[in-house]
Amino acid sequence: MPKQELISLIITILGVGIFAVLFVFLYSKFVKIQVSEVLSGKEDSVLLTNILKKDEEKLKKSQKHGKIIKWVIYAFLLVIIVPFLITAIISIKNNGVVMIGGRSIMVVASGSMSYKNEINDYLIENNLNDQFDTYDIIVIKQVNNSSELELYDTIAYYNGTENIIHRIVNINDNGTYITRGDANTSSDPVLVEFDDIIGVYTGNHIKGVGIFVLFLQSPAGLATIICLLFCLFIIDYFSNKVLKAQNERMQTLNSLANGNNSEYNKEDIKTILYYKGIEYHFSKDSYLGKCQIKDDVLNEESLGKVIKKNLKK
Repeated sequence: MPKQELISLIITILGVGIFAVLFVFLYSKFVKIQVSEVLSGKEDSVLLTNILKKDEEKLKKSQKHGKIIKWVIYAFLLVIIVPFLITAIISIKNNGVVMIGGRSIMVVASGSMSYKNEINDYLIENNLNDQFDTYDIIVIKQVNNSSELELYDTIAYYNGTENIIHRIVNINDNGTYITRGDANTSSDPVLVEFDDIIGVYTGNHIKGVGIFVLFLQSPAGLATIICLLFCLFIIDYFSNKVLKAQNERMQTLNSLANGNNSEYNKEDIKTILYYKGIEYHFSKDSYLGKCQIKDDVLNEESLGKVIKKNLKK
């Protein structure tokens, strides 16, 4: 690996690593505060509202559906990201090419095939309109012998340093090929031998998305994707802690709401929930108790919905 790429890789790993550590630290602190507030009762009015709107069985089903949706999203992300990641890693070791079933995709790294240069009159004479732009993804087909290649085919070949995608403009008697980019004014300086050829362009291409593949193939791209997957795991791990705390507190609230009232100071009431003829009282920090609704209008309104009222200080 060249020194410049090695330095870039080290800097990227350090940057992404520092971000991951800071993310875990800050997110864990945030979750710790959330769990503390839930267990201490500060979220009681919200949790009891959920209990009143849905019975316990419906809550469990709702949470189960939420987990299913979450895993479907994670699976979708993995299906999209992981194949690109694996392909990118393999292609790094194979000069940017991964053949599957005799075909491969390649990213166009330059604009040498992006338009017809008027100097190259053979493009007009032979109606050759299969150009493509920088960062397009093209599909190439593996060739097994030279008889499969014809004059003016567009081929991908390895010149010893990098992959080139250019058109065959002449086939020499010794079996070598002269190639040129459609936008170029001169042919490539190296004669291409058959063994150097990776494949022939099929005419199929996807515009613009190759920049994403190039990013994945770079050290920064690989490090970023790994960091993203790690952050998704951390979010899921800590989210389960919050959900567990909410479930524990909702069970406690459900028990309190269905039990007998205990004595408490009415002046401590900061929030009231009205539902099905019952007032549920909350202090600033937790659930206090309940009583019958005395207001006939509120009593009637509360039969079909949960009504929340915050009392003035």
